[in-house]
Amino acid sequence: MAWKVMTIELANGATSTYTSAGDYAKVYIQAGDADTTIKGSIDGTNVTGDLLGSQSNDLPKEVINYPFFVCEAVNGADTVRIAERVKDPS
Repeated sequence: MAWKVMTIELANGATSTYTSAGDYAKVYIQAGDADTTIKGSIDGTNVTGDLLGSQSNDLPKEVINYPFFVCEAVNGADTVRIAERVKDPS
């Protein structure tokens, strides 16, 4: 087991979808801007509400692990980090 940390660079208004390894029930997500939204998705298309809510910027938050996370930079460019425990980090 190891940690897999993915860094996603988003331009203003850009959206990126992260595919989870799905090995464990929880992941940690950190966004540099409080306006950035992170939404969970089972199919990559239909999404939940913002998982970070009104979380302050740069504070990691533990959330339920979805198969996909849809990240969107709302007011300016942003960096999103997703950390999850994986059985095989390769």
